[in-house]
Amino acid sequence: MPVQYFSAEQCYWLDNQIDMYKYCDEHNDLVDFWTSLFEIFFTCWPEHEVLFPDGPPPQDFTEEQRQAVDKGVVTRKHVEEAFVNLDIAADELDVEGVGSDVEAGGSG
Repeated sequence: MPVQYFSAEQCYWLDNQIDMYKYCDEHNDLVDFWTSLFEIFFTCWPEHEVLFPDGPPPQDFTEEQRQAVDKGVVTRKHVEEAFVNLDIAADELDVEGVGSDVEAGGSG
């Protein structure tokens, strides 16, 4: 079953990044903005903990689990589109689609 695209806590944090996004956009410095945003985001909310909260540590993941985490990271990075359009309202970010059919114990 798919998990919510972003949690309420994540939406709140992302919403608080809008002013910095606007500033960086005005000063043509979005590369540093995105690098920093994703580094902080995935440090605070590692994708593997979202997809496999009761699963093994990442170093013990199957190839299928690693691919699911990689896909989740790519999907979650689509937040860029919301910033570009400045449609960052929490209700617009609550989109399903980051979940995985892979069970924490192995194949799905």
